Amino acid sequence: MCGVSIAGRIRVARRSAGMSQRDLGAAIGVSATAISKYEKGVVIPGSEMLIRLSEALDVNIDFFFRQIVADVSEPRYRCRKSLTKKEERIIHGKVTEWLERYLEVEMIAGITARLDLPPREACLVSTLDDVEAVARMVRDAWDLGTDPIENVMDVLEQHGIRVGLFDAPDSFDALTFYHDEQTPVIAINTSMTGDRQRYNCAHELGHLLLQVDPSLDEEDATHRFAGAFLVPDEMVWKELGEQRCAIDLRELSLLKHKYGMSMKASVLL
Repeated sequence: MCGVSIAGRIRVARRSAGMSQRDLGAAIGVSATAISKYEKGVVIPGSEMLIRLSEALDVNIDFFFRQIVADVSEPRYRCRKSLTKKEERIIHGKVTEWLERYLEVEMIAGITARLDLPPREACLVSTLDDVEAVARMVRDAWDLGTDPIENVMDVLEQHGIRVGLFDAPDSFDALTFYHDEQTPVIAINTSMTGDRQRYNCAHELGHLLLQVDPSLDEEDATHRFAGAFLVPDEMVWKELGEQRCAIDLRELSLLKHKYGMSMKASVLL
């Protein structure tokens, strides 16, 4: 969505800073009600107040005049433990601000990324075998072959999915939401290891694509999709052999370095 919105800018920056309206008001010497009016666009802050806001929120003054305003849906979180409401607001604010910068660069550079995903009806799954088939279909459609994917994030962006890395609490892995109700956006915690980031990207792709029957657990389905997308089953058999009753750590380590997937995820394949 184009158009300057100082009100929206203040709200995004405040959430990114993890501050309440009362916190921000106290920091710049006004009431929480005044901050609320700024964020609703009822009152437009003057130049002196914008300087105070920029200092309190740790953003450059030009942040308030950016030409792109991101319109994003409520995100879908993946985490190992519950996030606090404050942490959720911080993450959402950071991702929104990142997405606006991303879209601004695309606008300046004249980049248009066409969304290239299979139709929903092709991604209906009711068994884990169905999930494997969808993963193979996507790899075939995107001409990925069966070799290791060198850069998962780059592959997703080539097909119209925005992917960003940013700092977040360790309790947060990844989130997926939509910009303007149509463009998928995946945000990944940059503090995670490289193999974890790759797996999270593939897992979120599974959430975007799979239309899971109620008889199948969605998390089980998306975990299976991530593994099959990163390491096709024919390559598993090629690497490990079809008649195996055990696998040692050295083999798992080799798989990790070749396919960029953690040893734990490899065991679950």
